[in-house]
Amino acid sequence: MRTTFKHIAFPREHGSWALTFEPLILALTVGFSSAGLLLFFGAAFAFLAHQPARVLISDKERPPLAWIMFFAYGLVALVFAIFYLQQADLNQALPALIAVGLMVLYLVAEYFDLHRALLTEMMGSVAMGLIALSIVLSAGWPWNKAWPFLLLLYLRSLSTTLYVHFRLKLDRKKQRSILWPEIWQILTLLIAIVLRFNEAIPFLAFLSVVILSIRGIYGLSPWRNPMTVKQIGLAEFFFGLVFLILSAVGYFSWT
Repeated sequence: MRTTFKHIAFPREHGSWALTFEPLILALTVGFSSAGLLLFFGAAFAFLAHQPARVLISDKERPPLAWIMFFAYGLVALVFAIFYLQQADLNQALPALIAVGLMVLYLVAEYFDLHRALLTEMMGSVAMGLIALSIVLSAGWPWNKAWPFLLLLYLRSLSTTLYVHFRLKLDRKKQRSILWPEIWQILTLLIAIVLRFNEAIPFLAFLSVVILSIRGIYGLSPWRNPMTVKQIGLAEFFFGLVFLILSAVGYFSWT
């Protein structure tokens, strides 16, 4: 197995970068606070620590560089977490603490080579959403504003995880028809409609979910155009950027 610095120090999957930092950046943008900034950096270094941890789990030789990078990233993440906990109360920090538990479960699943299972893939998205929730709560958001924001993040991340998972199977001819992921894309749209009807999320954030749902429904349909893994990744980066910009502008202009 390759043990170069780049291989050990940085995650290779571009999608993991997007699904990790997208909710955190959005949360920090619309709900900035010094405590939230500390949590953001703590989560970022915890994310980076996952790659050397993965190498230590998968490589029987346990390269020394992997141990060094794991403890270096982990120590920095721990320092930021301690400073964050000094500023946040339990109500604000609780979602992030639950997210830490999910991350530990993810590592356990990875140890047993279950990291490509759909449920395990979704676990990371759930954890990042909880950390984003703690960020906006740390900025003083009330729960009646924060929980619809969390739902919005999940409408993006969970539907995208499902979409990419099954889109790759379809384009690789590993699966012929997709029913329940299509249903989930429609359900995502319906949930967004309910949230918007109750004025729980801004219109532009709702519009971003509509765009994502149309992408998901068409992309899993028989009429889709086949795409390579790289093309799917670039397309998802674009849709993620659209979601991020529309949602941020929407929350800033929301009254």
